[in-house]
Amino acid sequence: MRFPGVSMSIAAAAMLWFSAAPLRAAGPDDLTIDVQGDCPGPLTVSWEGATIGRWAVLIFSRRTGRMLLPAGPCQGTWIDLDLRQARFAGAWRIESEQGQLVGRSGASACGGYLQLVINAGAPCATSNVVQIPE
Repeated sequence: MRFPGVSMSIAAAAMLWFSAAPLRAAGPDDLTIDVQGDCPGPLTVSWEGATIGRWAVLIFSRRTGRMLLPAGPCQGTWIDLDLRQARFAGAWRIESEQGQLVGRSGASACGGYLQLVINAGAPCATSNVVQIPE
């Protein structure tokens, strides 16, 4: 299924499969994400507190860490994932402050970590880090 304005690049040999579906607007001030589901199997990644109209990137990594994004529109933004282990799990334009990605995870994603980055100008907004169930 395709959604207007959504482009996904799938991480490391289809580690994660997501389709994007905007939900209703909410009002939290902080960008947060949560992951629910089984791994391997169906997963839902939810977010709250996103900036409408901005581009979002969901980053997957096998390990946490504290690293500086070295280039691109979010250059100089600190993320809490190990970039040496990171892959882009998806990118899309935010259509509501609250929403979710629904899809399936492959076995190689189990136990890994996700963080959402919103391009709001450098430094960009970052969410908390969540672990995919094992």
